[in-house]
Amino acid sequence: MSSAQQAKEWPVEIQIRTKSGHTLEKTVQYASGSKANPMSEQEHRENWVGCLLHFARSSSAADKDVERAANELYDRGLRIDSYACFGDWLSEVSNLLK
Repeated sequence: MSSAQQAKEWPVEIQIRTKSGHTLEKTVQYASGSKANPMSEQEHRENWVGCLLHFARSSSAADKDVERAANELYDRGLRIDSYACFGDWLSEVSNLLK
């Protein structure tokens, strides 16, 4: 087994110590979105929208406008094969986020 294959199978352990001194721990065997733990379409959409909302917070765009644009772009991304090239889709992303 290669080291790349082994890395994919290693669990991730997270520990967070709160200001009050409590320690929160969680072990995840397979990351969300991995082949062993795939995300649903709804989880993909929520992740996509959340990323764009985070990105847009540095701009003057209202969250509702960004959320609408993010959902529209997600839907268009599902039809990515209808674009002549990926750059056309990226141009739409750029234009909708301006």
